[in-house]
Amino acid sequence: MIDKIINGQEKIGLIGTYLPRRCGIATFTTDLSNAIRSELCGENRLINIAMNDREEGYDYPLEVKLTISEGNREEYIKTAHHLNKNGCRAVIIQHEYGIYGGSDGEYIIDLMKRLEMPVLTNLHTVLENPSLSQRKVMSSLAEYSEKLLVMSKKAFSILREVYGIPKEMIAFVPHGIPDTPFEEQGTYNKIIGLEGKEIILTFGLLSPGKGLEVMIEAMPAIVKENPNAVYLILGKTHPQILRKTGDVYREKLKEQIKGLNLEENVIFHDKFVEVETLVRYIKTSTIYSIPYLNREQITSGTLAYALGSGAVVVSTPFWHAEELLAEGRGVLVPFRDSENLAKEINILLADPEKRQKIRRRVYDYARSMVWPEVARSYLKIIEECKEKKNTHVFFTKKNILEKDK
Repeated sequence: MIDKIINGQEKIGLIGTYLPRRCGIATFTTDLSNAIRSELCGENRLINIAMNDREEGYDYPLEVKLTISEGNREEYIKTAHHLNKNGCRAVIIQHEYGIYGGSDGEYIIDLMKRLEMPVLTNLHTVLENPSLSQRKVMSSLAEYSEKLLVMSKKAFSILREVYGIPKEMIAFVPHGIPDTPFEEQGTYNKIIGLEGKEIILTFGLLSPGKGLEVMIEAMPAIVKENPNAVYLILGKTHPQILRKTGDVYREKLKEQIKGLNLEENVIFHDKFVEVETLVRYIKTSTIYSIPYLNREQITSGTLAYALGSGAVVVSTPFWHAEELLAEGRGVLVPFRDSENLAKEINILLADPEKRQKIRRRVYDYARSMVWPEVARSYLKIIEECKEKKNTHVFFTKKNILEKDK
């Protein structure tokens, strides 16, 4: 079935944030675009549409064909008509409430309800306790999508139980990861300037809620048993946080580090790295720490990348971590518990054999998440949606399109 779309000529629209904009969804959309383009054997069959959060936009690569200013409602409508006129077989939308304009991103609905082809909406956030506005947006996403895609089983159950969305409308496709070989830890220590160190790594855009202060609080107990241990915090501060409050969070962390005399054991690499470089950081680390404070996180790209690179992960039990680290694929510690965090990390640092078993287990588990597999899953779902067109959705869209004329 998938051969029909791979060997065809129709185009696919892809909407989301896009690199070089610095956000997790931009990285995701860019990687997904590259993977689908590879499967389709040619970039001219993808119409990539990037969301802008600033007037000057970004220096996008050539594959980005159109942009939408998130606060300009008219641009959403014009984009829908453009896609309708350009022979799209389907449109894939990356959804997060904060990247589209209007109340809780409602402007994206103006685009969706005017599209004449199947829409797949990939949900990066699924809230168990939504506001009335967020619930309304989710209901509209379901109304105008042929499929809602989720990246965790927990998201699947929330859509069914909280929003009452039929299971036939929901499809599970895991978060994609680079297809990278299994390598020994420490391979890249010298390259990143930490030769001979036991690296505990956290990666991602910095913002309150990531719990980095809890990991820093755990470091004195870790260093006491492992003097060569270094906690490496890799990533820029989130652009939205910088715009609102400046780099206050990072400065507070630096004050905490100084107060605990950890200047030699906690290091910032204040940069946004490409995927290839990120994978090197993950592979060379001994432990990958995710001390998030919020349980209601339905998906985590950093966690997916860590598993795909064969990392030993110690994490708080947010929803996606509970799922991916089950059955011995990692270690879960209570929220805001620096004592247990230090204890579990020290146990792992003292047991190379245990670490190696975990690394091999998670690496093998994650092979089904590599981008080529994920891209093929998207294409298969598109073909299924084309053959089983939702007549209710298209009848509703037909009425809206007629009103536009």
